[in-house]
Amino acid sequence: MNRLHGIAFSIPMFFRADEAIDWAALEGYLDRIVPNAGVACLYAMAFNTRYLQLSVDEIHSVNRLTCEAARSKGIPAIVGHPIGQRQADLERFCERAARDYQPDAISVLFPERYFGEDAPVLSYLEAPIRAGLPCFIHQMKLVSGFDGSLVDWPGRLLDQALGLPGVVGMKEDSKDDALARSLLARYGETHNIVIAGGGKRRAAELAETGRLRSWLNGSLMLDSRPAASIYEAIIGQDTPTVQRYLQNIERPYFDEVVGPLGWHVAHKLALEVAGYGLRYERLPMTTATVADCARQVQIIQRVLEALRDFSVPE
Repeated sequence: MNRLHGIAFSIPMFFRADEAIDWAALEGYLDRIVPNAGVACLYAMAFNTRYLQLSVDEIHSVNRLTCEAARSKGIPAIVGHPIGQRQADLERFCERAARDYQPDAISVLFPERYFGEDAPVLSYLEAPIRAGLPCFIHQMKLVSGFDGSLVDWPGRLLDQALGLPGVVGMKEDSKDDALARSLLARYGETHNIVIAGGGKRRAAELAETGRLRSWLNGSLMLDSRPAASIYEAIIGQDTPTVQRYLQNIERPYFDEVVGPLGWHVAHKLALEVAGYGLRYERLPMTTATVADCARQVQIIQRVLEALRDFSVPE
């Protein structure tokens, strides 16, 4: 898998009111999002792509569609696996993925509690490698096996994990700036470290390290056309352009829509307002209510208009 220079685009999931997958909406979304400059890879992942709501066969189908869309543009496809799988089941899943649609990497999310022993984590991460596929680590906080608290990956575990042959990168999802900066400093030139959380403000701050190459899309999930412009502005530390994006797009979207509703409910509502598909989910996932729509629609429409109008001045 080549080095990423651009924004990693996570793939949302669309359902109809009867909870059936809306394949036409998903394909239409990909057709509109993928062609634009600045889209560095497609990333079907555990939570944005609603793997908890999908069967194993459905996940394979979504992954295959993601890979086909990525290949149409010549960019990598990173795809995930069912959440909470036993290691033996993950290995079978990866073998089928390698045989049927050959993703550029499998994003592995460690599902168990962490008891301070690194070997179980490392063995789980190697499942796609044993199937002949690269591993891309979905690094979220671990659940302590002692008291149930959320804990960061210890430094020694991160070093061992990123040192495994066949590990090509990591979604850095700790929301810890010190940890993100440390990973970028040590691995930013050798691995694909994709920063998640904190929006363009955090990306702009981490770009000061000189090692940031990619981050997760966030507000650009609604419209990928500004991707190249804002990427160049952040990497080039073009402060006026970055501030304009934050003021007109990020702050209203995250403060007034995502803040009250939560990311996962909010982005589905915003995608509906944008015309990609409906906001419905499969139970027990929460769906935005009619009242939510009434309160948020005008704000979302302003954000969509700002995305459409965004460009870097000549």
